[in-house]
Amino acid sequence: MNRLTQAQKTKYIDTIVERDVGFKCFYCDEKLSYKTGKFEHLNNDHHDNKVENLILIIVIFYKITPIL
Repeated sequence: MNRLTQAQKTKYIDTIVERDVGFKCFYCDEKLSYKTGKFEHLNNDHHDNKVENLILIIVIFYKITPIL
């Protein structure tokens, strides 16, 4: 699995937040923080790190590692 680097996360976060109209979970609209959110790949291809394929989700529901 090719994880997003810290540089990629920093580069993409503002674009994703602007595109999705807020720092919130893509699926449930719950407001996120850096501890409760995680980047996820829409197409489940973890090698496809294009910003168009990335979303933010809430860790509590998906039981995965936080964003940063």
